[in-house]
Amino acid sequence: THNTGDVVLGTDGASLTLNGKSNTIDGSGAGYVFNGNGRVVFTNDGAAELAIPSDVRINRVEVDGAEGLTLTDDFALTTTDLVLTDGTLRHGTQLVAQAGGSGRVTVVNGSLDGNFETGTRPTTVEYNHTGDITAGTELSGDVQNVAVDGDGTVTVDNSFTVTNNLNLSSGTLAAGDQLTFGDGSQVNRSGGSLTGSPSVTDNFELTV
Repeated sequence: THNTGDVVLGTDGASLTLNGKSNTIDGSGAGYVFNGNGRVVFTNDGAAELAIPSDVRINRVEVDGAEGLTLTDDFALTTTDLVLTDGTLRHGTQLVAQAGGSGRVTVVNGSLDGNFETGTRPTTVEYNHTGDITAGTELSGDVQNVAVDGDGTVTVDNSFTVTNNLNLSSGTLAAGDQLTFGDGSQVNRSGGSLTGSPSVTDNFELTV
């Protein structure tokens, strides 16, 4: 348990791997900072739980267990890089990215299942998938930036609005009728494709 200030863990790229079924990270007001690409990685073989107070900050977290991970306490996503490599992160309403935060969700072959508090979403959702996947609730409601740069199709099941940028580099975003482009938003396409029938508001821009 650590209660004051930040703990800086490891050198560039060092990570902490947890593979237990019941995980608790404690220390009110504490911060855990990983340098470079280092992160906390959950690699559980079976279903696992994570208990963590809302005011504990971890700058990078990765879920890499096929059975996924369930949050049992509030988890602050503020300025956090969350990587979903495998499995579903089930968070109810307990995944929080405070307004003005710079949180990023990167999806390889996983997804989110739950709802964000109003005004507490990450700023960017990026898909680096290696096959066909179905988007979870990371694509729902208002999303500032979406990037698709993978191999395969991302199929969307929830309605969502891009309020800033949709960047298409490779792969396909199969949005159906679930996508709305907000006022002043734009699509930047260097590769890949978008399929479906999106709704478009005023001041929409397309760059190809």
